[in-house]
Amino acid sequence: MILYVILRDNQGFHRELAVFLGKQFVDHFLHLMDSCDYTTVKMLWIWNRMSKRQYRSEIHQAALEIDLFGNEHENFTENLENLMSTTQESLCTNRDCPGRFQKVKKTTINISPPHELPHKDPIQSAVDEFFCPKLLLCLERGCDGLRDFCQRVFCHGPPPFVIFNMQQWRSEDLSYVPYHLAICRHRYLLEGATLFNKKEHHYSAAFQIDGCWMHYDGLRSDNLILLHKPPELLLLSSLVYIRASDK
Repeated sequence: MILYVILRDNQGFHRELAVFLGKQFVDHFLHLMDSCDYTTVKMLWIWNRMSKRQYRSEIHQAALEIDLFGNEHENFTENLENLMSTTQESLCTNRDCPGRFQKVKKTTINISPPHELPHKDPIQSAVDEFFCPKLLLCLERGCDGLRDFCQRVFCHGPPPFVIFNMQQWRSEDLSYVPYHLAICRHRYLLEGATLFNKKEHHYSAAFQIDGCWMHYDGLRSDNLILLHKPPELLLLSSLVYIRASDK
């Protein structure tokens, strides 16, 4: 649902997303969402992922069984191809290090809570920590050198949106969620969040439409309601930010 809201409000993102997921998939997705055919949208995603061998599937007694085990990040965030992929190069100060030069690629952005209370917003601090250069002890076996990490960069330029996995964060760490973040010299604006109902083992979403915050829960008969305050008894699973216009 959040992906639909992002594409609905940002026409220029269609082409960018099509590079990674395919134009046909994006067009079909938007058509089905416009028609409120949410069940078929889910099947579209499942079949698209099956074609790329994400889900395990077997035939049992002439029925197709699809293993969808996993949380939203395993089933969605981690499978946005290289949309949010980043890379970071590092060099060990020890010339005899067996893995002296390394280049590590990540396809998701998992930010961890700060160990100590930072002077500025904890989420911005965690994002800065993920992308910034750093000097750490080298972890290669038998090496006692220091590993110098360069600035982490996006592999394909700043993506139209980013999804932060917030499952490691406690509610007390999130007294404030920033409406905008600086990421690799680009400004990103808060668009929505996914929420997890631990009791029902179910996800829902909060997002902005025309300046108003809404809560969508597909299990409820009144599935889209106006939010006047944060939903209660729900855990934060992810935060979604969209790239601000250069204008």
